[in-house]
Amino acid sequence: MTKMPFVLLLTVALASNLSAQSEAQKSKPLGSATPTTAQVHDGSKLPADKVPPPQTGGEQSSTDSSAKPQVDKNPPPLDLKNMDTSVKPSEDFYQYANGTWIKNNPVPPEFSRWGSFNELTEKNNDALHEIAEKAAADAAKLGSRDKVERAASSEIQKVGDYYASGMDEKSIEAAKTTPLADEFKRIDALKNQDEVLKEIAHLHLMGVNAFFNFTSGQDEKDSTKVIGQAYQGGLGLPDRDYYTKDDEASKKLRDQYVQHVTKMFTLLGEKQDVAAAHAKKVMEIETALATPQRTRVELRDPQKNYNKMSQAELQKLMPDWNWETYFEQVKVAEPGDINVGQPDFFKAANDLYTKTSLEDWKTYLRWNLIHGAAAELSNDFVNENF
Repeated sequence: MTKMPFVLLLTVALASNLSAQSEAQKSKPLGSATPTTAQVHDGSKLPADKVPPPQTGGEQSSTDSSAKPQVDKNPPPLDLKNMDTSVKPSEDFYQYANGTWIKNNPVPPEFSRWGSFNELTEKNNDALHEIAEKAAADAAKLGSRDKVERAASSEIQKVGDYYASGMDEKSIEAAKTTPLADEFKRIDALKNQDEVLKEIAHLHLMGVNAFFNFTSGQDEKDSTKVIGQAYQGGLGLPDRDYYTKDDEASKKLRDQYVQHVTKMFTLLGEKQDVAAAHAKKVMEIETALATPQRTRVELRDPQKNYNKMSQAELQKLMPDWNWETYFEQVKVAEPGDINVGQPDFFKAANDLYTKTSLEDWKTYLRWNLIHGAAAELSNDFVNENF
């Protein structure tokens, strides 16, 4: 009768080296996200790019500067060779189940931790790199082919051209913010609040979550449905506490953030005093967005963050924000029910939408655009970005 629990425990322990967290992901490149309604986000959880992954079982912290271990391309799901049978399972079951794997897989110097999911990530990256390199090489050959052949290979050419453009650092450095010129012109040309709404929707389609977050996700009380999800957002810092705490460390951090935003505006070509004034305005708007937001602790309550509404109910919550126009702009033909994660935030956002001047909206939206695109621009933006 004692065998079954032991076998079950052994299976769990052996599988633990498959459950290691991968390295924290970098922010997604601008435009790499699918359209807004396809991005799944859980309002009860913090965004993955804001919280460092916890260190879990089957994973080591970096203490070894040896070379990166070779990754088996086709390892068995559970390999008994990873066990350290010299250890008594009754004394240290984790070491018994994973000891040999840990010994044979030191943390590579370029990583802070290493586990089987890191191995999986690296295998996928190697495979994607090979596909992209081949696509770029094939795309270069398409110019000499006839129209029929080029049309048949158009998808390969898209992949190849996109990858090649990202690898062309000389052109990226020379271009600076030229690729965003049309986007900045759109913002500068805004004439009224309705156009501000449409521009926010346009940025959402690009993966820039200005003002608030809108996405799609599982209806947490109906597993047969995926519904719209509206969540608090629009901040450059991780959460509301960065804007509302009064301790000296928080005040210093906010000052440094304003300096950072100022620097980004100067990189756009603004004079120092103008950039500084714009940075202060960004902080003012983001603070107004942060104040009604829920804290990290409050976001842990799934019941509190589940507030399913019809489009008509959502419109009553934000009477000055035309949701019908917004849904048209983000290509949602039939919104259906929408989960509004934090209703109090959207009530406050409605007031901010009406009270903020057109020029201040332009400043805020320019900041969101450059902040979202910085990682793909020239090195001066990349190095200033965080």
